[in-house]
Amino acid sequence: MRVTIERPGRNRSKAPNRAVGAARSRAERARACGLLALAFLGAAFVSTCSGDSNDDVQPPDDIPITRTDLEPDERAPGVVVQIVALSGGSGPNASFRPGDRITLEYTLDKDDGSPWNASEMPITRAMMSGPTSSYQRVIAAQDDVRTRSTPLGDGRFLYTIAVPIPDGYLAPLNDTTDFGVADGERTDQPLLDGTYTVGLTFGWDYTVDGQPFRDAGETTADFLLGDSAVLVARAVTSQGNCNRCHFELRAHDDLHRDVKVCVLCHTAGAEDLNDSSIEDGTPRVSVEMRVLFHKIHNGKHLPSVVGVAVVNDDGDLTHDAAPIPYRVVGADGVVHDYSAVDFPAFPGRSIPMPKDLGHGALSAEAQERDDLVRTGVTDCRICHGDPDGSGPLEAPAQGDIIHAQPSRNACGACHDDVDWNRNYRVNQAVPMPPQANSSGCNTCHFVLGGPLDVIDAHRHPMLDTIFEPHAPFTSAFNTGVNVDLISVGEADGSDQDGTLDPGEKVRVVFDLRDDAKEFVLAGDLDGLRAVISGPTGNTNLVHDVTLPTARLTGDPPYDTNLPERRQLELLGTSTALLGDVFTTLGTPHWHVAGALTRVSVRTGSGPTTSLAAPSEALQNFVDVVDANGFARDDFIVVDDGAGGLEEYARVQFVDGDRLWFSSPATPAYSGGLRFAHAAGASVVLVVLTPLTEGVDWSLDTGSGTVVELTEFGDGRAVLVDYVTDFVLPRRFPAAAHGSPDLDDAWGDWSGKLLVSGTYRFALTGWVDKVLEGVGVEDLYRITSPAATRDLLVGSAARVEPYQLISSGANCNACHQEFWFHEGTARSFDECIVCHAAAGAEDVPRYVAANAPGTPGVTVNFRTLVHQLHMGKRLDAADQLAVIAAGAAPYPDNFSVKSYATFSFPAQPAGVARCTACHGATNEAWKEPAPRAHPSEQDAPVQTWRAVCGACHDSAAAGAHIELETTPGGVEACAVCHGPGAQLAVDFVHQVR
Repeated sequence: MRVTIERPGRNRSKAPNRAVGAARSRAERARACGLLALAFLGAAFVSTCSGDSNDDVQPPDDIPITRTDLEPDERAPGVVVQIVALSGGSGPNASFRPGDRITLEYTLDKDDGSPWNASEMPITRAMMSGPTSSYQRVIAAQDDVRTRSTPLGDGRFLYTIAVPIPDGYLAPLNDTTDFGVADGERTDQPLLDGTYTVGLTFGWDYTVDGQPFRDAGETTADFLLGDSAVLVARAVTSQGNCNRCHFELRAHDDLHRDVKVCVLCHTAGAEDLNDSSIEDGTPRVSVEMRVLFHKIHNGKHLPSVVGVAVVNDDGDLTHDAAPIPYRVVGADGVVHDYSAVDFPAFPGRSIPMPKDLGHGALSAEAQERDDLVRTGVTDCRICHGDPDGSGPLEAPAQGDIIHAQPSRNACGACHDDVDWNRNYRVNQAVPMPPQANSSGCNTCHFVLGGPLDVIDAHRHPMLDTIFEPHAPFTSAFNTGVNVDLISVGEADGSDQDGTLDPGEKVRVVFDLRDDAKEFVLAGDLDGLRAVISGPTGNTNLVHDVTLPTARLTGDPPYDTNLPERRQLELLGTSTALLGDVFTTLGTPHWHVAGALTRVSVRTGSGPTTSLAAPSEALQNFVDVVDANGFARDDFIVVDDGAGGLEEYARVQFVDGDRLWFSSPATPAYSGGLRFAHAAGASVVLVVLTPLTEGVDWSLDTGSGTVVELTEFGDGRAVLVDYVTDFVLPRRFPAAAHGSPDLDDAWGDWSGKLLVSGTYRFALTGWVDKVLEGVGVEDLYRITSPAATRDLLVGSAARVEPYQLISSGANCNACHQEFWFHEGTARSFDECIVCHAAAGAEDVPRYVAANAPGTPGVTVNFRTLVHQLHMGKRLDAADQLAVIAAGAAPYPDNFSVKSYATFSFPAQPAGVARCTACHGATNEAWKEPAPRAHPSEQDAPVQTWRAVCGACHDSAAAGAHIELETTPGGVEACAVCHGPGAQLAVDFVHQVR
């Protein structure tokens, strides 16, 4: 009896391969330039020799042989294989028995629906495994599909597997005594009744400009064996879930691409090929799918890799064990080291799971190791559930099996500090006794309801929400904070023309609610941050401020102007007469907790030097003749006694003879100078003494008037720090962590006139909340997604939104969501409002005084994100690093983030799949946009260098960039790489 397999309909058109004349013309032009267009793809290929001959199968006359030497613009035709029917079963209802031979009817098509012939496939394989409840090998991979297939015409074939179904299971791949029955092996045991799977794989090899590539297609079909009556397909994960991050899962020289085929070989007991001659000192490891996949994705965080292990028979852990790299020897004998794999999903990637009892007693190094383990993979739904929420993916039909059927294999893959032959104990609990097999796992580890249960033990506190509570009948830990922008625009007193203009204040009206839609009071927040940047054509930072929540009283909605902090404003000089009156430039004073006005007077002077070079307005440093005697936290005055040019600043860092102040990223220190100062201007260290409100001075907050109550002293400079309403500036302020390393050739417009256009506003709030654990307290930050609004500034008439990334959902395909900067930034909209800013740099030494220098390192996304995702493929990966900020003095709050181990998971071609981030239909990434300031550009903006040089960082690439840039800074890149050019960006980044 013949069993038909239900498949989608097929397009039977016999359209020939499309014309390639234009492609050949482009390729010829590229070769004439002496360039290899596909060098950017970095494709690797290892041929697989099947030893088969195709002489036995001849293509029908109406199916032309497909060319295998494609032009650079020519796409591979695609390999689409489907099993449409199975026959050969001798049991009832066409079920199979041992001794039966399986005959498959299959179709072999191209993407356009036209047929292939099996004779054109150099690699063909068929295999069988089962049952679906726990796959074991039944029929090993057969390489004779091409030679034994019978053409039926129109791309249909019949193939009978020569090997009959055996009575017992085959040994797993590379079988040794290292793994056995306890690990699920059933070698030589009789076949169980159930659902079994047959798989087909076809590989077609071709070349482009002499470089080898492979196209492949795979399929599977389930059938009944024995007396089972109902098909039960295996669906613990899905191709869609894998491809959400990998895009097109590929393995074994690009041949295998279907996760349903993977399980047919990666069965219980399967092992890698390691022996002492290949990888001495590294143990032979399981490559069973539920072991291999868990360990690969958790590589960097595996206890064995980190150095955490059971230390005694009582089951106690040590955090100073010798780390064991996680290495797998592949079928080709190549050693693959997965010890640096860092699963990209947040929040687990950046925010650790709760601490175990005793964490505080560990050494600093042991705590660091423990924290690394606790930031491993815990969000099981990404692979086994519904990772995209309301998106098109659906949870695999059997995804919940992982909760109901815990096992040594699956659970021990990540929890590999467990020694199954010894006790295991954490939190001083009763130890888990040795486990001879997986039969006792359900005794303690139920599905849901307790701290040892599978769902609850893996739920991250930040994902413990009202939508997915941590356990039945308990309240959610993360109750949520949500900001709803009601309006953003001109404040009262402005011209109210619908656009913001320099000199105008900014009014914001917003609502605060939790995930249950209940009001959140501003006073209950631990932080509320607003950022403005723009224009979208070349974003620069305009304002970054934390709103003092004490100013926001009562219930939402809240209506407020944005604040700004003004520091060391010189009010004037006191006289000998009591009752001096001073008025600030800005009004009103907010003067509430977190924004108090402070008045100080100059009471002394110290060393004096002078400017060695002129300084510009808004510059956040000065170069002096001699910096001896100056130190961090000193106050200085520049142009002392020069009337309107005299101004004060606070030194943040002494770097040789350079005195650094600050940037908007570190508001505790004074920012850039307000005025330009000539070389030779005096620089004097001064002593500033704070005065007491109500005793020494009084304040009228509305008018900004400071009145002397106690004599300040005759001839003393009076200075004030205060928070007032933000006024849109006429010129761009300094870039975040800005320095002369990046100038306007990078698009940095610091100090230049504000440009009309579309600007973005973002508002984010957060609450810090303590999680009470087993005698341990963990502090977590519950943060709102950024509420954003595009604003028109100046003469702009229409909104021009950011376009380089079509949607934050592109990022979430791998990251799920963002939780950066101690959890304060958790959405793409917030990331881009800061990291789209030209001139923004990583934490500099003037902030982290002992940090290693990272000159020229930008955190602008057009460079940073390319470098991060290129990661270990960078030519100089080991030399590139970013200093990232935290919450305590260096080095405790700063860490050096290296690029050397990062690996972009998109397959194939990695970062060459530009559409993975930019969007499948987005055109904006194909050529860097112009970024020149319309009136004050000093040097041409080198947009190509900033973007392309981020990935192409080799010495040769750098020399090429320099060669194609004129001495005046003009880039000629578009001649070859612009849209439609012979080596256009999209052309050289084709994915094959």
